[in-house]
Amino acid sequence: MTSSTGTPPTVANERPARRGPAAGQDAAGRRGDTAPRGDTTPRGDTGQPGGPTVADGAPEPPDEVLRALAGDLRAEVNRLAYHLRAPATRSGITPTRLAALAALAHAETGLRAGDLAARMGITPASMSRLIDILVEAGWADRSRDPEDARAVLLTLTDPGRREIEELRRDNVASLAADLASLDPAERAVLAAAVPLLRALSDRRLAAG
Repeated sequence: MTSSTGTPPTVANERPARRGPAAGQDAAGRRGDTAPRGDTTPRGDTGQPGGPTVADGAPEPPDEVLRALAGDLRAEVNRLAYHLRAPATRSGITPTRLAALAALAHAETGLRAGDLAARMGITPASMSRLIDILVEAGWADRSRDPEDARAVLLTLTDPGRREIEELRRDNVASLAADLASLDPAERAVLAAAVPLLRALSDRRLAAG
């Protein structure tokens, strides 16, 4: 039925027809982009995909940081060395004598007195007294260098080698017990530091 005006009559409870989303909108009515999006990967300063770029090398630390590290390292190395030398000191082997015996233990054919003095950083007069002590204790032999009759050659005796090896075993056993009290991560840190400490020692030795 139509009204006299020609428009259809309103029906009670009639609902208007649902319309689909307008162009550019999704089903929830949100308007999206009308053009396809490009690459949204985060880019660093170089324009390459990824986060900010990282410098090739870290900056050198300030001098005061290096001095603080050097001071801490020196203090702790000296403290540890003091405790490791304690058994030798109780046996009458002073740190200087122990250093000389250790150097001779690493020299298969012996060392000239002058070379040993330079390595230990002591004067020829002090080295002469040290040689007398080592020889009298039976830890070292003194002879003329076959390549230079003016030079004194020092070699470690069998009693001297046994003495230094016994001290080394005691030190290693004592230090191993200390390492056992650390957790694996702490031991890994120390293991990684050993080559660095060796390199520092080699550098100082090479520099004389």
